[in-house]
Amino acid sequence: MTADATLETSVAESLETDRALLPYMPELLEDLWALGADPEMVVRLLKPLLPTNAHVLDLACGKGAVSVALASRLGCRVFGLDAMPAFVETARAMAATHDVAHLCHFAVGDIRAYDPGFEQYDAVLLGATGPILGSLRDTVGQLRRMVKPGGYIVLDDAWRVDTEAPLSAPASDYPQRDEALKALTAFGDAIIVEEQLALEHLREENARNNAFIQKRVDTLVERCPSRAALFCAYASRQLHECYLLEAVYRCVVWILQTRAAMTR
Repeated sequence: MTADATLETSVAESLETDRALLPYMPELLEDLWALGADPEMVVRLLKPLLPTNAHVLDLACGKGAVSVALASRLGCRVFGLDAMPAFVETARAMAATHDVAHLCHFAVGDIRAYDPGFEQYDAVLLGATGPILGSLRDTVGQLRRMVKPGGYIVLDDAWRVDTEAPLSAPASDYPQRDEALKALTAFGDAIIVEEQLALEHLREENARNNAFIQKRVDTLVERCPSRAALFCAYASRQLHECYLLEAVYRCVVWILQTRAAMTR
């Protein structure tokens, strides 16, 4: 498999779809700006932590909702990286609309291959991408190299509740909370924030987003009937994923502070 094909597969998995649907994802998700972490939540949690003019890295930034919020609300200088060109184009447009284009730089790229070189950020964000960088421990190991000693790692992720009910393979891949905490602190970093998303708010957001997606699916089915099964399967997967988020997982934002003597 070529590097481009591997990247496409990775992006498709992070978007809970398959490679055949990638060309349609900008339209399917056209009505959604925030595709990962809740921008308001991230701003609220980082506000008391970040220094003035903080330099923030937003990996898998999507359409830039979190990046733009950090720039407009906290004055952060943000670099956002995403593999979907259409999403990056939207992020740039939204930064201009919110008058923070001078603070936001967005680029198309593979976050798995991103090398900051000698650049170190005050904070790095990775929101709702699944295991694109490997296990939770592996993910932390990679992200902590990108922040200054004492800097912050923001993860929008989930842990799995203890249940005796049979789980699908993707659900069983998520660790339970004790396992997750052990992985997060494997390098000696401190968990300084652990905030679960309110279930009622999550349900409302999921219902709203699924309604938007279903309208786009209906439009695409009418325009491309030969691919109707593909579009409808995507909508069904989204409903199942939302069930897991509401019943099997506990969605959470973790903020880690890296230990001062960080090993690079």
